[in-house]
Amino acid sequence: MYNICNVNSVIKKLEMQRMFDRDMLYNDVISEDGDSLSGGQIKIIAFARALYGDYKIILLDEVSSNMDKISADIIKDTLKVWKEDKIVIMIDHTEFYDEIADNVLLLN
Repeated sequence: MYNICNVNSVIKKLEMQRMFDRDMLYNDVISEDGDSLSGGQIKIIAFARALYGDYKIILLDEVSSNMDKISADIIKDTLKVWKEDKIVIMIDHTEFYDEIADNVLLLN
């Protein structure tokens, strides 16, 4: 079972109400392939699940690809705080997250 207070906290923190209507956030069942969602919506749901799960180690692969700038900035701001007590390993093809990274490894 889930904790509705934690769900509401994640929805608010990630401003998910901008991307989804209330009914979709709380009542819709999303198919396994997510065919009714955009690429950005799929990414924000995956990030929200990681945030809700309170995992200690997180692996993010191009977390903000297919997202609008506002959503990408929200993810970045969340990661600034989140990384303080978690290990976050991130793969990205841009320099967008470099300023909040403790270490950057560039592969050519």
